[in-house]
Amino acid sequence: MQTELKEIETWLRCVAIKNIKYPHRLYLINALQQQPEINSDALRQLGLTDSQISQYSGFPVQEITRAQQWMAGKGQYFIHYHHPYYPQSLKQCASPPLYLFAVGNIALLNKVQLAIVGSRHCTYYGKYWAERLSSDIARHNITITSGLAVGIDATAHRAALSCTGETIAVLGS
Repeated sequence: MQTELKEIETWLRCVAIKNIKYPHRLYLINALQQQPEINSDALRQLGLTDSQISQYSGFPVQEITRAQQWMAGKGQYFIHYHHPYYPQSLKQCASPPLYLFAVGNIALLNKVQLAIVGSRHCTYYGKYWAERLSSDIARHNITITSGLAVGIDATAHRAALSCTGETIAVLGS
């Protein structure tokens, strides 16, 4: 458990550092997880500037504590880029999120999915087709992915769930 807590702290601190391109950030995280002790010299050797070292070191401890406390809840997960449940489809993006907070069945993250998103102020016609498409697709064991906004997103979730389908709700930060 202690290793996992240190790992979460490293991911949170590294993602908060400004002006680091995606591949270098991933390299930095991997390198820091191999370090028995992380100090300014180790960060400097990995190519961080003094400003970036300050950002890493100054990351609010209460944010780390809050994330760790949140993870203690039942069915709540911190899924980083190297986690076995990190969505393979996201790894295909040029600059994917390096970690996700997830609640529920994380095995769904790597199932076949179809995203259905649309207007919050949708028409009856839009809702009709969102409901019809979502339920038909969910019956074929395809997970419906959408936001949690009212309108098309909510309709897609409800329709999939009404026929015992599975859904993933995505919230941005």
